[in-house]
This record gives sequence, structure tokens and C-alpha cells, in this order.
Amino acid sequence: MPTMSAIDALTGAPGHGGAFQRFRNALAIGNPRLVRAAAAELPDIGITEAAAILLVIEQTEPDNYDQIALRWLAALATGAPRVDLPTIARIADALDALPHLPTARSDLARLCIRAGLPDVAAIFATDHPDPTGPDD
Repeated sequence: MPTMSAIDALTGAPGHGGAFQRFRNALAIGNPRLVRAAAAELPDIGITEAAAILLVIEQTEPDNYDQIALRWLAALATGAPRVDLPTIARIADALDALPHLPTARSDLARLCIRAGLPDVAAIFATDHPDPTGPDD
């Protein structure tokens, strides 16, 4: 699932605050039916929103993950400001690894930064431990 800080960073289109808030709430809950219903109310689903949806699908509907990952990869390939074939290949490898390799999320975040997509990178970034938490 996207982290709460990544969900909080999502910003909606002006005039669509209610729909976007429902989308953010659905992502936080992680129910794919709620996410799809809320996404359908949005005026546009950009690559950042699609990345958040991808993470929900990866966790909740593994049988649908490959199809959604391919759609997201196609959107990234045609919409990222700085992307080339080697980067797309690395992103595809990370997407393939995501369901069974936890470090793939940080790889995706790093690659999205390289592609000029910091908001998408924030969606893939994993939670960092609280420095004031019980491990101190």
C-alpha cells in the first residue's frame, strides 16, 4: 500500500476536492473496490495516482497485478519527462520483483526520481523508522 505520507502528498485537481479526498481515503483503507470507485470520480488519473492504485492492487489482487503494472509502465514510458529505454527496462524489472522482493519499492522510487517524477517516487518510497521510536 502507499504510505500515509505518500497519500497525504497526493493533491487533487482544483474544484474536485471531495472526489480526491474520497480517493485518498480509499487508498488509506486499501480496499481495491473502494479505490476503483473513488478513482472513477476523478477528472483525471495521472501517473502518480496510478502508482498508488498499483500498490493497492499488488497487495490485494495479485492476479490482476501484471496487467495493471503493464498499463502503468506504458503510461510512464510515454509521460515521464526524462526516461530512456534502459531506465524503462530497470523499472520493468523492479515492477516484476515488487510482489516478492521488498527492496523493489525503493528501487522504483529511485528510478522514478531519475525519470523526473518525484511525486511518483514518493508513492513508492517506504516508511522510514521513526528516529525517536522504541529502537533508540
